[in-house]
Amino acid sequence: MNPFEQILSFADRCIVSERGRVHEGGIHCPHEVYRFLSEVRVDLPPYTASTIDEHLCQIRRIRRLLIGLQHDCSRLTARSEFDMAACYSAAILDLGRIFRRGGLVLDLLVSIGIARSAIGSVRKIRRRLSPSARRVVIDAAERIERDCDPLEVVLDRDHQWEIANSDVEESWVIHRSTLVSEKEPVTLSQSHGDALVAQMMKEFLDQPQSARDQTHTAQFYCSLALVRLLKTDLAIRSFQQDRMCCLERLEDLLECYLNEVPIDPFTSEPFCYRRIGLDDFALYSVGPCRVDHGGTFGGWHDVIDGNADLCLDMGDYDFSCQ
Repeated sequence: MNPFEQILSFADRCIVSERGRVHEGGIHCPHEVYRFLSEVRVDLPPYTASTIDEHLCQIRRIRRLLIGLQHDCSRLTARSEFDMAACYSAAILDLGRIFRRGGLVLDLLVSIGIARSAIGSVRKIRRRLSPSARRVVIDAAERIERDCDPLEVVLDRDHQWEIANSDVEESWVIHRSTLVSEKEPVTLSQSHGDALVAQMMKEFLDQPQSARDQTHTAQFYCSLALVRLLKTDLAIRSFQQDRMCCLERLEDLLECYLNEVPIDPFTSEPFCYRRIGLDDFALYSVGPCRVDHGGTFGGWHDVIDGNADLCLDMGDYDFSCQ
């Protein structure tokens, strides 16, 4: 059984209780779930006419595991078991990384939705984490970048697959109802991950190719920026706790906390960083408009309209981005 099939088999065997807890065989604690997912590396599969159907089926199979992990993360946070909750969030980040292994835009969008749900959970508790818990999340974020194909490669691979399979649009239409109802908009009552995935699927189906590529580019770079902002924020907090002083520049995180200076994917330059008072800081991306608003933050629509900078707490300004 290949590594990805192991994940799917694990998801199939998961029992999500009424309280949302995940149980599978002997795996009952977040450290074991995290270790199980963090060790998986997968290769691109062969592409055939049935690829899209297979990947849609995999989404449905993995959904139970994702929902269970999200519920467990929320439950642990409510009980103030923040380090354990961070471990589950790291497992969700790895789940998103693993799902990207399909190599098509569909898989990329699903992985983005999964990753954002994890980022939304960690950012709310990041001030309460121990150094070891921060390290667990940083390592998971770095694995995402390690296994991440450039967007251009994903888009080209997806276009080539569509050309080779002329019935792709028909397949999407057939399975549309399994992803999002045409009659019912995405509601706030859905879990964050489900709502994001459903919304992005709808965008994929409804837009022309050029508009889809533009949307996917914005989603990809926003997700990448948030992943990098998360690991940088956690590294800064570990630095400050260890050194008992404020970080002066992002380059000081090298070696002990990060492997490289965190780069804003929208500008290919370091993120904007400055100290605030004695022990606080501002860390942000200038977003797709590449204009520094000096730390004026807003939701994703404010960012893409050029009215705000992109920060880790974007979800506080725009619920749909949590």
